[in-house]
Amino acid sequence: MDLKEIEKLLKKKAIMYKKSYDESEVSIGRYPKYIIVYMADIDYTLPDYPHTGLFYWIVSWNDWEKSSTPKRNQAYTPAEAIKIIKQAMQELGISKNTIQETLFF
Repeated sequence: MDLKEIEKLLKKKAIMYKKSYDESEVSIGRYPKYIIVYMADIDYTLPDYPHTGLFYWIVSWNDWEKSSTPKRNQAYTPAEAIKIIKQAMQELGISKNTIQETLFF
């Protein structure tokens, strides 16, 4: 279970995305509206936030012009993650072919 499974499904659904330099996350959309997908094994329900060793996908999205607090949901299967991504895309009004452009100077 890794981020490559999400990448395969995004390609299959023709959803454009961009990988981070260290390949630890993918992003969809562009500032101020974008979605970030990454993996974690932290249990946020316990006070000390322990690492569980059971990884899952976290989908985080926001319209930074409207709010400074991103929304977030977790998925335990690639299909769940894609469903959350599609819902976030619809909520933000992101089309399948919108990606964050990176400029180098």
